[in-house]
Amino acid sequence: MPLLRRHLGILSGVPFAVCYGVLARIAFGSENSSDFLIAPLSAVFLVLVPIAVGALAVWLTPDDRRTRWWPALGIALIACALAILITGLLAIEALICIAMATPILLLGAAIGGLIACAIVRKRTRDRTTIIGLLLAPFLLAPIEARIPISDSYGTVETRIMIAADPATIWRTLIDVPQITPEERRYSLLFDVLGVPRPIKATLDTPGRGGMRRGWFEHNLTFDERIVDWQPQQRIGWAITIGNQSNIPAPWNEIGGHSFAVTGASYWIEPLGNNQVLLHLDSTYRLSTHFNGYGANWANWGMGEFQHEVLRIIKARAEAHMP
Repeated sequence: MPLLRRHLGILSGVPFAVCYGVLARIAFGSENSSDFLIAPLSAVFLVLVPIAVGALAVWLTPDDRRTRWWPALGIALIACALAILITGLLAIEALICIAMATPILLLGAAIGGLIACAIVRKRTRDRTTIIGLLLAPFLLAPIEARIPISDSYGTVETRIMIAADPATIWRTLIDVPQITPEERRYSLLFDVLGVPRPIKATLDTPGRGGMRRGWFEHNLTFDERIVDWQPQQRIGWAITIGNQSNIPAPWNEIGGHSFAVTGASYWIEPLGNNQVLLHLDSTYRLSTHFNGYGANWANWGMGEFQHEVLRIIKARAEAHMP
């Protein structure tokens, strides 16, 4: 029992740090909170809250552990990981948001734990720095809210080789009948992270200026105004959000002020002998205080999505060839 108490004592600061982290997430995400308390899109939350979590966990740990770098680092990471787990279990955060934020959160917790360890190693009982770290997210959030957010744009390019002629591929991609379960495959993006799958695409009016509509799970739709129409060669469209009512978070944010897909195009490149290289390019907009980091996830997610779409088009086009 003394040995068990000793090992548990190493983590004595963790419960307090976890409570702080979870309560901070609730406060930043509450519908009744001020406008500046919007956790998932706040750089202040993503950076400063985990620093405070790591620092608090180490600060409340017994002296024989919090003065050593590696134990302090481990304690900080454990506290942050548990806070992340609890927010997931309580459905406070969507899985894809957790996946995107976890690297930043763990890095912040590690920094906070090392800061607390450095303070303790100086043999000082000054609590000013720790208290400041705990209050910083709430004091600096109003300042962040006044910093203008810039837009950044990115383009994701994917391609696939198809054994079919341009006419067959053109018919397959301009009007996409309902995608059946048999055509789908397991995907981390859709099956684990929960990104809405594409269902079908309907072409209301062919030609430049016409409308194409993309249908997704959760009754999510996109309106695609055709801006480039070259039969059997190229089709491009400008995209705006259609229906997003009754769509669960965070997918109701698609097409909003933080992230939107603004355009896309197909380009059919004939290679001869009924071989075609089909290109799918999409442009997206990010409007956050951490566009550089968000672009990495946007590029990956859009790339996975487009590869799935191209794979289905390939299978359908090749199935219609003699």
